[in-house]
Amino acid sequence: MVFTTIMDAGIEYPFKQSAVRGAANKIMVAEPVVLLKPSDEPPIENNGWVLECGRFQPLNSPTTGNNNWLSVRHGGKSDATFADGHVSPVPPIDSTDYTVLRADY
Repeated sequence: MVFTTIMDAGIEYPFKQSAVRGAANKIMVAEPVVLLKPSDEPPIENNGWVLECGRFQPLNSPTTGNNNWLSVRHGGKSDATFADGHVSPVPPIDSTDYTVLRADY
């Protein structure tokens, strides 16, 4: 079964579910910032960047450039669905943590 497909420069990279390392710790679906308001936007974001493409896309490290930050609308955290199917609240900084974002890490 294909878990996801990554497209890069027109090249397709299918990723099988069996290849996900540590599925219980990999964010599959997340809640990004969609409103530039304190109830949704983490203080670390503060650069006017909101969801643009209809899906969460982590982009950079916490110290560089624009990111699709995770929302703070649930008590300072974002709801995230993990690759094993469970849902849990996670802090906004997880949007830059490749250990929870990259299925092959």
